[in-house]
This record gives sequence, C-alpha cells and structure tokens, in this order.
Amino acid sequence: LRQHEAAWTQSPNVDNSRRYAEALLDAGKTSEAEDIINQALKGLFKTEPTLLLLKARLQFETDRTAEATGTLESLQEHNPDFRSAEGHLLYARSLEAQHRVEEAIREYSAVSGYFPGVEARYRLALCLASNGQDNAATREFESILNDAKLAPPHLRKSQKHWLA
Repeated sequence: LRQHEAAWTQSPNVDNSRRYAEALLDAGKTSEAEDIINQALKGLFKTEPTLLLLKARLQFETDRTAEATGTLESLQEHNPDFRSAEGHLLYARSLEAQHRVEEAIREYSAVSGYFPGVEARYRLALCLASNGQDNAATREFESILNDAKLAPPHLRKSQKHWLA
C-alpha cells in the first residue's frame, strides 16, 4: 500500500491511480479508493475501462449494486472491445443482487463458458437453485464435480474453495 501511495504521489497517472486505488480497496479503505478512482476518471480517461471496472467492484463491495451495474454497462458502451471475465462475472453478480435473476442466469451462463476456474459455474448453479430450477442446478453442480475429477491436481487445489 505504501509503495503504491508513494508512486501515486510522485506521479498520479492512470496506472498509478488504478494500482493505488486497488491497494486501498484491498485494504478496506473504500472511501479513499473511491476518491482516487474519481480523480482519475476525468478528461480523456473518464471512460478508461480498468478504472471503470475497479469503480464497479468498489460499488459492488459497498452494496451499491445498481450503481455497479450502471458503471459496467457504461464501461461496455464506451469500450465495446474491452473483455474481462472478472467484469462479466461482477455484472452477473450485480444483477443477481438486484433480484434480476433471469438476466443474471443469462450472464452467468455466458461468462461460465470462459471464466477461469469454477466460480462462475458455481454461482450459476446457486442462481438456478434460488430461481427454483433445482434440476438444472443439480446438473451444473454435478458437472462441476465431474470436471474436477478429470482436472489436474493443481487446478483442483486452486479451486478448492469452490469445489468444497
């Protein structure tokens, strides 16, 4: 955190702002992180995708899910070629948190096809179950476990949290 703060103080460019804000967010200093992000999202960089993604993450983590959804939609609108599995999963989670379950299921289904690891598939299964689609949820959970049996040990270890 101190290293990123020093770099940002010396040169408050977009990359240093993003790194410093991310370190602040990881340290639980959300209001300070938001200040840094908002300072960086100005002028030519008001639609910078990595900053918008970080802002959406901050909004989601502070229970401002509607704002997070709006930020992610703005990110996609202004940066149609930007791709982020993390951002796509965050979008699905934001929709689910707003009880927009059908939309969330669509987004979870889309992101689970390319998200590294099993988190997206796990969240898809949970969302299906919460929407009363128990058979589909059970099939997804079983598929996750079957795929894990065939996966190399390092993958099972890295995904242990989700597989448990």
